[in-house]
Amino acid sequence: MARFTTHECRWFFEGEPSEEVVRWFQDSRPWDRLEPIEEPGWPETWREDRYWVLQGQSEVGIKWRDETGSTGPRLFEIKGRTAELGEVRLTPSVTGRFDEWVKWSVPMTALGETPTGMAGSSVTVSKKRLLRRVRLERGTPLVELPLEGPDAWPSRGMATELTRVRRRGDAFWTFGLEAFPTDPEIHADVVGHMTGFLETYPGRLKAEHSLSYAAWLGTGS
Repeated sequence: MARFTTHECRWFFEGEPSEEVVRWFQDSRPWDRLEPIEEPGWPETWREDRYWVLQGQSEVGIKWRDETGSTGPRLFEIKGRTAELGEVRLTPSVTGRFDEWVKWSVPMTALGETPTGMAGSSVTVSKKRLLRRVRLERGTPLVELPLEGPDAWPSRGMATELTRVRRRGDAFWTFGLEAFPTDPEIHADVVGHMTGFLETYPGRLKAEHSLSYAAWLGTGS
């Protein structure tokens, strides 16, 4: 079983992301790039993740992750929040809530099918995601990395994502950031670097829209 720690902030909205927001995410260049890197584009197919819905709580997320369209396996994941860091104003127009999480994952082939007792409390969430990942090393400039290959996963890094989401036929979208692993300096580094990235965000990101997938599903948003 793999274990992974993260430092995260995320926002959810109804409907579709505007073309302006999509272009901003694709075209912003606040850091150097490890060439060659393709521009992030929407995948052709929707990824379908199945979540166990725990109404009214936001501490734990449980899902069956579908890796359709990739070379990875389907995974069963349990994710628990280990710390709430509160609201942070990143720019005059961007405020979000930061949390620390720990995630455990295991290939579904080791577990078989979805446990029967969980099936009635689960919901399928379809996703199309734009993703950018950077190497986050202290004392050096950020470098954007390819999403596949030997350089894709640094020992310390940060990912930003813009994701179209479908749940029970309704459309949502989410913008989020995830840094790894958690260490005493990660919060300061993420806030410092994301401030530069978000200075050109075409709109507002408010704390009232900032929540995790577990909280979003649990409150029925």
